[in-house]
This record gives sequence, structure tokens and C-alpha cells, in this order.
Amino acid sequence: MDPGTSMQLEAFDAFHRGSPVSPRVEVRLIRSTAEAIETIRGGAVHWLVQPFNVGENLVAEGIGDAPGVDWVEYNALGFFGLHYNLRERRLFADPNLREAMERCVDKDETVAAATGGEGVPIYSPITPSMWAYEADVPRLPRDVAAGRELIEASGWTLGDDGVYHIGEQRLATTVPVWNSRPDFLRFLALLAVQVEDCGIEIVPQPMSYDDLVSTIEWPLRPPGADQQWDAVFAGWGTGPDPDPSFIFDSRAIVTESNALGFNYMGYDSPESDELLAQARATYDLPERARLYQEFQRTLARDRPILFGWSALLRDARSDRLESPQGPLATDSSTWWWELETLFVRSSDP
Repeated sequence: MDPGTSMQLEAFDAFHRGSPVSPRVEVRLIRSTAEAIETIRGGAVHWLVQPFNVGENLVAEGIGDAPGVDWVEYNALGFFGLHYNLRERRLFADPNLREAMERCVDKDETVAAATGGEGVPIYSPITPSMWAYEADVPRLPRDVAAGRELIEASGWTLGDDGVYHIGEQRLATTVPVWNSRPDFLRFLALLAVQVEDCGIEIVPQPMSYDDLVSTIEWPLRPPGADQQWDAVFAGWGTGPDPDPSFIFDSRAIVTESNALGFNYMGYDSPESDELLAQARATYDLPERARLYQEFQRTLARDRPILFGWSALLRDARSDRLESPQGPLATDSSTWWWELETLFVRSSDP
């Protein structure tokens, strides 16, 4: 073991599933794109984990179709999107306005442009590479006329400035967003241009990470503001289990007495709560998948978030990395989970 550089894991022969196939695994810390490319192309490393990616994927581009390298491509365990404040008297408490926002945006084109092709458009917090993913949730095409109809059905009138209003209130708001993520800023800027066609004014409000975190804590006010935000652009990490944790749980709604809760949107759905509770209570995987899929359909109806994308990650691995259990998956973040079965096949003569 070389602290700060590498560590070596030794096989535990008393492991309850049997002795691991490989006697040891060495884990190295790679600190640069150039080093990552060189070690994989040269065969010095048999599996390169890419923990995250923002913008161009220079590692993947540098490795390319190098001989002896296989690629695993999958969604990151997390998502990014426009989170609405659903509390009474906030702008997007009106479900018509949330649907209008969805109608006014071409999500596929916006995600592709914002992420440089390194994001997968999503419609729920359970991403396409997860076992409980629901592929059939509604996906609304961009339809400006339909968006305007929804807005007008809620009593809004188009003003001379091209923005809808009710009395003195304009259909306009600023949206806090992390200033160090170019993909976030591009997505929100592109979204603002598109919803302008529907008479909605969205103004991005870039801020530091610390300020963004404080903005989603009680009292839910951006720095210098005297009232709560209507929407915030943020991300949320999930685990390998499809349960999206407490971000959608009504028990975790952020209030003065629960200032650090995770449900900063104020999403309160007994139906959603019950589906998640039932899924957590069973070990029957097909039943859990059914419950999580129903949960995703519930979110698609309620639209507490305009889901944006899940990052596209790629692991580069040697084509000699094998398992006696059968072929290794090429589209899942969990392809390596039976780590005790993995071994590197001897080089071909």
C-alpha cells in the first residue's frame, strides 16, 4: 500500500460466497486525464472507473477504440433538473404552470446542447440503467400553443411585454443555479429562451455552491431575497437502490422546525408516500419494481421537478477481464458487483 497513490486488497478466503477467484486487487489513484489514457491504452490498468463527467469526455476520446479495451456505458446514480417550490402562493404551486413549462421545452435537444452529448434526458429520478426504471412515463413534445392554453386556463393574460400576468404579478421568476457548472448554466439559459415563447420569463441567478445549499434550507430564500424561490436548478444523488430517499417524502418537507429536511420542494403526496413505503417493506424484487414504476407514473402526473438529465458515465476495462459467471454487462453501473468472481485472463499467446 502506498498512501495517497494506491492500495492492495487481499482475498478473504472465508468469504461466505467462497474464496475470491483473484488473490488480490490493486487500486490506484489516477490524477490526470493523460495518465488515465496512458494506463488503459498501455494495459497497465484493467479497469478505469470514471467517477463523474462534466462537458467533453476527454478520457473516452483519448482512449477511443484502443485494442484490448471494452467500454461500459451507463447512467450516473443521480439526476439534475428544475425543482419547483410547491408551497401555497408560490408561482409553480399551480399544476397547469408546471405542465406548461414541460410543454414549452424540447428536452432532448436542450440536454444534448447543454451537456455536449454527455447527458441522457430523463423523466423520473429512477434512471434508465436501473432495474426499476419505468420507460413508459409520459413524454410531452414541445407544443407552445398547448403551453399557452394551460397558462390562460389558470387566469393569466398576455401582457404587452410578451409575458403573462395576473394583475400586477408577472409570470416571471429568478432561478438559483450553481455558477461553477457550465452544463447547468447552459441548460437553464436554453430553457429560458424556449419558455419565453410561451410568455414565461425565467432569469438564471448564478451563485456559489455554499449559497445554493443555503438557498434550499429554511427559510428557502436566495441571498438578499425577501421571499422564497419559486424554482431552483439542482441535482440529487441516488444510490444503487432505486428508492430516491427522502427528497419526495412528506415527512422530510423543509419547514422552520425541519430546517435541514431533504424535501425542499414541499412535495406532499400521500400516494407517493404509500408507494415508497410499500416498496421499502418488501424483498420481492418484481413487486418492488412494480411499486417504483407506479411511483414514477405518480411523479410524472404531479411534476414536482422538470427532470433534465442523468450524466452518462463510461468505464474502460480490459477485454481480458472476465467472470466464470458469464459475460460481463456493458450497460450497467453494477456490472462489477460480484467482484469476487472477476479475474484477468492470461494474455493470448
